Amino acid sequence: MKKNTLLLLLSFCFLFVSNLSAQTQLEHQVNFDSDQSALLASSQTGLDKFAMELAFFNEYNIEIIGHTDQDGSLEYNKELSEKRASAVSQYFVDRGIAKENISVRFKGESDLLLQANDEESKSKNRRVEIIAKAYAYQSPEEIISQLQKDNLEIHTLDNKIASVTNMKNGTQVNIPADAFCQLDGSPLESDEIKLTLKEAHNYIDMVDQNLFTQTEDQMIETGGMVFIQAEQNGKLLKLQEGKTIDLLLPRQEHKPGMEVFLGQEDADGVIWEETGEAVSSVEKDELFLQVDLSPVLDFEFAPIEVGNSKLAAMPAYPHPKRKANPPARAIYSQEKYDELYKKYEDVMELHNEYEKVRPQELAEWKEEFMNRRELLLDIQKAYYTKNIEKRVGYYIAKMAKQKNTVSHHTLLADLSKALDVEIGNMPFPAKEYMIDVFGKNYGEVLDNAHFEYLQYDTRRIVNLVPDLQPKIREVEGQIMKKKLEMGYVDENVFGRYLVSTSDLGWINCDRFMEFEDWQLTELMFADNNIDSKYYLVFKDIKSIIRPRKKNGEIVFNGIPRGEKVRLISIGFQGKQAQMAYQDLVVGNKKPINLKHKSARIDDIKRVLSST
Repeated sequence: MKKNTLLLLLSFCFLFVSNLSAQTQLEHQVNFDSDQSALLASSQTGLDKFAMELAFFNEYNIEIIGHTDQDGSLEYNKELSEKRASAVSQYFVDRGIAKENISVRFKGESDLLLQANDEESKSKNRRVEIIAKAYAYQSPEEIISQLQKDNLEIHTLDNKIASVTNMKNGTQVNIPADAFCQLDGSPLESDEIKLTLKEAHNYIDMVDQNLFTQTEDQMIETGGMVFIQAEQNGKLLKLQEGKTIDLLLPRQEHKPGMEVFLGQEDADGVIWEETGEAVSSVEKDELFLQVDLSPVLDFEFAPIEVGNSKLAAMPAYPHPKRKANPPARAIYSQEKYDELYKKYEDVMELHNEYEKVRPQELAEWKEEFMNRRELLLDIQKAYYTKNIEKRVGYYIAKMAKQKNTVSHHTLLADLSKALDVEIGNMPFPAKEYMIDVFGKNYGEVLDNAHFEYLQYDTRRIVNLVPDLQPKIREVEGQIMKKKLEMGYVDENVFGRYLVSTSDLGWINCDRFMEFEDWQLTELMFADNNIDSKYYLVFKDIKSIIRPRKKNGEIVFNGIPRGEKVRLISIGFQGKQAQMAYQDLVVGNKKPINLKHKSARIDDIKRVLSST
């Protein structure tokens, strides 16, 4: 393909403009008295001010998160945190904020701000956090820019090393070694580069990025769009002469005639320019491949050392000495009253004396508890690590035994599945080790100290054997290289499109729609008085097209008759996002009657995703 530096620069500018944010995050916090869920008067004043701030925005979503200090049981604190969060939520509702704008969560004591047990620290933990994502729109473009907030991926790569990057929505980007150079062809200043990626496989992505399936004069159907940009020290880069990037795009159905198209920006968005380069299709098939498995087969686990787990019983918890109540003077004789009062004084003397030494005993007890807690967590970690060693060892032995008869990608997949599923669901015999470490007083420990085991989900399980992961990735890299050499990728059941490109910017896997002139018509209707953007979205063809305006009319040209479409208008009026849509069959004479209503970002997403 011909290098197009202007295309790359325009794509960079468009990416920057399309991500201008109209979103603001507002945060507030209210605190509570101990064991209380009623709002303080000072908190109500702060909530009123927060609600007034929200009134300046067009749309907002409020997340309310309740918390407690560490006093009380886990179950009680969970319930108390829910009451606190609900009190804040109801306060907002009573002041006119719609319930659908509010979501409530409650964490009990699981997310302390401060771990200390003094009163000042606990008072700060008794809180409700309020986080509002608020939107201030000035135009339809700002509304549309909020549709997809997490589709931008930024990676740091070593230009000297070939890389394989798997994007969130299924696109795989394969970059050869020494791929990039300066725009003038000169060498890079260093090997580290910044790679910016974006993919558009659905209508939400396309509308968000102002992408349409059109050339200058013809409708096309997309198989997926990807944006690629490389930078170094703030300067854009290009691919070196003779270098290409391979993109593997997920597909659900093979459609012949796919070609590579490059994005061109105009005043209304990105449209496409044909390159004539064909797109190949990678099918799922039975596969046998062999690579060097020695990085995994030769892996050795580090020895695991844990101290003695069977300790003497934990010292008894230093409960406060009981306090006595003085005898009632009116119901006893003087002699009996004097006798009982002396006993009362003796009990209170013991209580008062013990209160002087109890803080030290309590501190010593907590220190002992923390030491034993750390031991118990070490035991838990060692337990999981030993089980990982046992299970991984089984699969490594299986790999060694079957390496000449079973495809190596299957053997490695079995090992990865063991790490992801089997080991991630291992139970831990908590009570058994609790008794070992705390002795007969373990129940008292649970009643008087906050204790939670580490939750070893799949991610943390893998982290217990960090040295294994680079070995697995090394073999995965060999397997991927082999698959690419064979023109084969099997991760997607329905196969993938393989796009090779020597250009950066927006890349599209597309095909022309083959219709005779008599099969095409136009869709035309009167423009409204709302500042709007119009989209025609096809239901059976992966296409989205934009109209042109002519004499106060909205006109979509070259539309195939009989196709099911959804006509969508996204607009802005009176500080409020507006939307209208209508489902049509092209050419059936049904009148177009778009009725705009107030809409939220989620409403617009739902209409686009259900097309």
